[in-house]
Amino acid sequence: MIEEQTEYRKNAPLSIRGPAGKILVAFLALGVGGAEHRLFIDGVTAATKPAARPPTLAIGVPAGSPALAKDTIQIEEGQSVVIDLKVYDPRDTQNLYHDFKLEVSPPNFPPGATLGWNSLTGQGRYTWTPGPGDAQSYPHAALTFVATNTFLGGTTKHKINLAMGHIPPPAFDSSIPARKNAGIGEKLKFPLSVESAGSRVKIKARGLPPGALLGATRKDRGTGKWIATLAWKPKAKQAGFSRETTFTAVARDSHGNVQQATLSVTFTVGSAGFAIDQARWNASTSQLAASGTGTAGQPVTLSFGPSGPSITKVPIVVDGKGAWEYIGKVEPSNAPCAIQAQAGGETATLAVASAPSTCVATPNCPSPMQWYPENTSGMEGMCM
Repeated sequence: MIEEQTEYRKNAPLSIRGPAGKILVAFLALGVGGAEHRLFIDGVTAATKPAARPPTLAIGVPAGSPALAKDTIQIEEGQSVVIDLKVYDPRDTQNLYHDFKLEVSPPNFPPGATLGWNSLTGQGRYTWTPGPGDAQSYPHAALTFVATNTFLGGTTKHKINLAMGHIPPPAFDSSIPARKNAGIGEKLKFPLSVESAGSRVKIKARGLPPGALLGATRKDRGTGKWIATLAWKPKAKQAGFSRETTFTAVARDSHGNVQQATLSVTFTVGSAGFAIDQARWNASTSQLAASGTGTAGQPVTLSFGPSGPSITKVPIVVDGKGAWEYIGKVEPSNAPCAIQAQAGGETATLAVASAPSTCVATPNCPSPMQWYPENTSGMEGMCM
C-alpha cells in the first residue's frame, strides 16, 4: 500500500513511501486549464517499472452523437459530432506509471473543431459542428488521434474519418451554350467545366460530331473546376451538318455513391447560318443574357419569342469572328420564357434557361402600347 502526504504546494515535490521503505519522488504540476499529473521515480524504483509499451487508446461516441462504424462517422451540416477518447496502460492498476499525451492531426481540423484533454484522468473529447458550406469544403475529413506515454515510452495512433452527407451532385457551368456553330476548316475548342463537391470528376460524351475529340478531364487549380475540352475541325463535306451531343459528368459522394449531371449541346457547321447559342435569365440582377452566331457585320434584333415585341433598342451586331452577344435588363414581372433573334433575313428562337415560373411569352401590360423596350440610356424594358 502506498501512502501519500496529505499536504503539498503547487509545483512542489511530493514524497511517496512505497514497499520496503523505498522512497519515490512525485511532482504535481498545476498549469493553466487544469491539473497535469507527472510522475518521476528515483533510480532504485526505476529499475522495477514496466517495460515500454504503446498505451491503449479507447474511442467511442456518447449517446446522441452520430454513430461510429468502421472508423467512419457520417455527419451533416449543423449536426454536432462528439468523439470520446480514453488513454491508459492496462498494467498500471495503481495509476503509478502514467504520463499520457493526446493529440489530433491535423490540429484544429476542420476549422472550428476542438480537442479537450485532461492528462490527469487520461480522458479527451473531440467536437465539431459543421456549418453551411462545409459539406462542399470538407466532404472528407481524415483525423489521426495520437496517444503517447511520455514516461514509459510508446505511441498509439488511430484514424477516424468524418464523411459529410447530402453532397450536391456535380453541375455543368451555366455559361456553357446550348448551341455552337463551327466554321469549315476552322479548329473549334469547346471547353466544358464542372463544379463538384464530391470526388474526382470524369466528363464523358455521347454522339460527338464526326472527327471531334473530347480531351481528358483535369482540375483547374485556380477555379477548382473540372474541365474537358472538345476539339473539332469540320471538313467541307460537313457544311450544314448539325448534331446534338450529350455530355455526362460523373463523380462520387462521400458514401461512394455515383452522382452525375448531363448537358446537351447542338453543334452545327458553316452554312447552318444565324443562330442563338444560349439565352439565360439571372433572377438576382433581373438581367437577360443571350449570345449566338451569324455573318460578321449583320445587325441583330431581339424580341419576345416567338413573334413578340422588341426586348431592346440597344444595337446588337455580329462581330468579326461571327459571334454576337447581349446582356440587358427586363423588369422581373415580364421576364421572357423564350427569345427570338433576327439577322440577314434569318430567324432563330430559343427558350430562356432559368426563366422564372412567372415568365411570359409577351409583355403583360394593360395595353401593348404600354410596353417600352430597354433603351440606350440604360432604362430596363418595362410596362409604363
